[in-house]
Amino acid sequence: MLPATPVWAVNVAALSTSVALSVPIALWMALVSLIVAVEVPLMSAASLVPTIVTVYLDRPAILTPLKERARAVIANFGVSDAALLDVVTGLASPEGKLPFELPSSMEAVAAQKPDVPHDSKAPLYKFGFGLRY
Repeated sequence: MLPATPVWAVNVAALSTSVALSVPIALWMALVSLIVAVEVPLMSAASLVPTIVTVYLDRPAILTPLKERARAVIANFGVSDAALLDVVTGLASPEGKLPFELPSSMEAVAAQKPDVPHDSKAPLYKFGFGLRY
């Protein structure tokens, strides 16, 4: 079933600070500029149109700013566009559980112990979170 109101779907690649260690500074600055150029229109559109954001997660990411502005946040782990659209339009049901927790802030990440899994303070989504309907 298609949504009754217009929906803007955005696919955002999850980034982490570890990228900065392996990318030349000029390329890193260009990447940051690109993120800012995408984030401002995304946040503006999200205030006007119900927005679904899908994030490819190959590692934990901080999604707090997206969750606060999007109608829905969908984590994907390499799903095809067709399968993703089937879930968004209601032709298929979402399923799956997070294989790691998603921290709520960089402060929570910095406070984690490197040898203890799933120990961030007040995670945005806990290990094993997932919706089915």
